[in-house]
Amino acid sequence: MTEQIDFAASLSDQGRALKLAAELAAKNPPLPPAYITCSGITPYQLTVLVDHPGEFEAWREALNVAPEDVIPGVLTGKAKLSFDVSVARVSLHVWVTFPLAEVETEEAAA
Repeated sequence: MTEQIDFAASLSDQGRALKLAAELAAKNPPLPPAYITCSGITPYQLTVLVDHPGEFEAWREALNVAPEDVIPGVLTGKAKLSFDVSVARVSLHVWVTFPLAEVETEEAAA
């Protein structure tokens, strides 16, 4: 079975996702900056890439995502953390990659 993709017909189709990004900025001024994308292929999804794990944690807390909902992994030799959440009928995929050495250092300190 093939999944149907709802391509955007115009920029207005992306309006809900873009509005959510603006609302997150307005309601959470200290939220760290991120590289945020919204595609015409997935007009109801925001992909949020942050620079380091501390910023990822701030986004996780702001979006009320439980720690157990964070998905660990490895991407191109780096540690990866991600989560998916739906807010106001918009899917958010938030993720970060960082050197594996940072994970080992944090585990040694614990």
